[in-house]
Amino acid sequence: MASEGGPAANADPTGWLDVAAKANFTVREVESGRELRFEGPGRVLACGGDVALVAEGHAVGLPGSGESPGAEQWVATACGVARWASGVHRFTGARDACILHSSLGSALLYVAPDLTAEERIDGGAPDAGAADAGADPWRRIYGNRTFRIHGRGPLDTQAAVKSALAQCERAADHVQSLATQMTTPEAGAGNPGALAAESVIARGVARGACAVAAVRVALGGARPDEQKRLEVASARWRASR
Repeated sequence: MASEGGPAANADPTGWLDVAAKANFTVREVESGRELRFEGPGRVLACGGDVALVAEGHAVGLPGSGESPGAEQWVATACGVARWASGVHRFTGARDACILHSSLGSALLYVAPDLTAEERIDGGAPDAGAADAGADPWRRIYGNRTFRIHGRGPLDTQAAVKSALAQCERAADHVQSLATQMTTPEAGAGNPGALAAESVIARGVARGACAVAAVRVALGGARPDEQKRLEVASARWRASR
């Protein structure tokens, strides 16, 4: 971890860190070589898991660092999750709305079901539309595009936290349901390939939904009961069965 006016170089990036205004720090993953810069003012959990969490502030994907097939960088805010394998992307988190700006390469965007994504373009900001709950909700974004993600109110309220936790739990249950179907004798007589593909999508959705829930739980004060719900649901979607 390298810091410029931000947390000390020996600060623990596996815990929540505060980043002052005009300060930043960069983390580099040893396994993949991917680098991610966090800019203040904000509060982030840079290395607490396989998804970087941004409660407030900015996360910037740096180009040319560890770019390779499968070496994706995942960043979550209270609004959604962005993931990319290459390019330059900036994801800003806040308590009321978030902004994803992609300026080079492509990224995939997951928007929390209780929010709306609007694309900022010259002459207006048309609604990008809500993802179809029955399909893969990840939207692929190419080139220089900016999305503002928001709802009808703050994302640190108990209602917003409960909404995200419920979505995380539903996504985890879906993963478990598919895992059970794939291990039953009937699975072999059907279409196991389709089930396997659906399972991959479901795990990505659960990973995204639970990361959003983790950010909202933190913004809402990290109540013990909410933290427990998050831990249980996260363990369910990660389990093989």
